[in-house]
Amino acid sequence: MFLGYGANGKPKRKYVSGKTRAEVNKQITELLGKQQRGIPITSKSPSVSAFLDQWLEDMVKPSKRPRTYESYEMVRRVHLKPALGRHKLEKPTAAHAQAMLTTKKNEGASGRTLLNIHGVIRAALNQAMK
Repeated sequence: MFLGYGANGKPKRKYVSGKTRAEVNKQITELLGKQQRGIPITSKSPSVSAFLDQWLEDMVKPSKRPRTYESYEMVRRVHLKPALGRHKLEKPTAAHAQAMLTTKKNEGASGRTLLNIHGVIRAALNQAMK
């Protein structure tokens, strides 16, 4: 599916695949519906790490106080990127987040630290879902 042209002038395309022709047609229909509703369709899913970087700069920095931004950035850098950063944005599940929080708890993280991690990941992933 053709998505227009990128900043470098090259065409952007979204490829779909399925076991049957009906599956492929269904995926194409869904993509066309999203495109008609104005929902951006990306050809590649960003990693959690890339999304968190963008989210902090575009959503948190302009709307939160500087100390809040610094706190979120520290949680992202120290806890979230090492644990979840390598996953694609659509891949992490609640089980991944819970496993990370359990690991942090077993490593001796305080209850307040766990609440901060949970709050940042919840806010970021809720924004990603929108």
